[in-house]
Amino acid sequence: MTKLTLGTLWRAYALLLISGRIGAAQETRVSLDVGSSMVRYADSINANSIAVTPRISIAVPRASLAASGTFARLAEAWSNSGSVQAVVSTSVGRRFSTEVAGSAGGSSHSDGARTGQTIALGRLHVSRTASGAWGGGGFGRTWDGTLWRNLLQGTVGGWMMSSIGSAVVSLAHSAVDDTIRYTDALVTLQRATQRFELVGSLGARIGDPVPSLVTDRAWGSVSGVIWIRPGIGAVASAGTYPIDFTQGFPGGRFLSLGVRITGVRGTGASPDAPREPAVAEEAREFEVRAASAGRQRIRVNAPSVRSAELMGDFTNWRAIPMSAEGNGWWSVTVPIAEGTHEVNLRFNGGPWRVPPGLTPLRDEFGDSSGLLTIPWTSRR
Repeated sequence: MTKLTLGTLWRAYALLLISGRIGAAQETRVSLDVGSSMVRYADSINANSIAVTPRISIAVPRASLAASGTFARLAEAWSNSGSVQAVVSTSVGRRFSTEVAGSAGGSSHSDGARTGQTIALGRLHVSRTASGAWGGGGFGRTWDGTLWRNLLQGTVGGWMMSSIGSAVVSLAHSAVDDTIRYTDALVTLQRATQRFELVGSLGARIGDPVPSLVTDRAWGSVSGVIWIRPGIGAVASAGTYPIDFTQGFPGGRFLSLGVRITGVRGTGASPDAPREPAVAEEAREFEVRAASAGRQRIRVNAPSVRSAELMGDFTNWRAIPMSAEGNGWWSVTVPIAEGTHEVNLRFNGGPWRVPPGLTPLRDEFGDSSGLLTIPWTSRR
């Protein structure tokens, strides 16, 4: 059973940072999880539930909207929760961007308990090819079913990508009225392939919260999806989560098993009309050369464009800028493991296209990408 907490919102934001395909292309993504959970609250109360969790995210260039809810049925009770988050970003030069995010959510329970929370955040990001950092802060209001309280929050963090996966590290300092102040440190690791997704997180809390509410100051969880077929996967998760001082939720331990059904649809697509793979006609040549151990230099010749970006499974579908070399050439050096990969190009902020000379691959939703092969090298 899922409850809306600050930790939940920050984990969701961390995953948005490292799963950049949502922010990189215009699309609507919908998923539905159905499963069973076992939860032990505050090491004293056990609860089993059947839960249904729908999610939807809609993304356009520089903005996204996401919403989710959980409807859980216990043996003799029920619990519902939900949240919505909107993000708008603006580029400031090649490596800097600003972001404004707002979120709201709450929960209701069969025993009459209610909670709620709203928060607005502003952040400044600096990004390199395979790493980046951010800092910012915001304010909001939180409700524990009885009282509304003021919430202030500041955050800093960083992320990095490699051919193996992605990592996000963040620090979030929260102040609830004049009584509770604490800082949460969170590390989130993600590994995704066409067959599975694996996410692990580890958190720790420092500060001086209300002594009577103090529980374990460290927590962690792991969750995974194995895709049985396109759009259908088996989901499992287990771990612990901390007490939420802002809304009065106790900490707990959980184990859940379920099924995920998901789909993605690009905007403007006709569900029935077949589409030919869109090749980047602006590009004349596309080449990949070994740069150093585990890294490849990707170059494209496109003399008529003002900007070029690249994304692929080796970037976790996060768009990364290419640098102008002169004579119409653009390049970027990225870590890519040996084997087969999928890659796309975008020019002048337009649609994503298959690089010239690569074999187009079409997924079950009708979208296309180029097949890129990095040859295996012999090692002694």
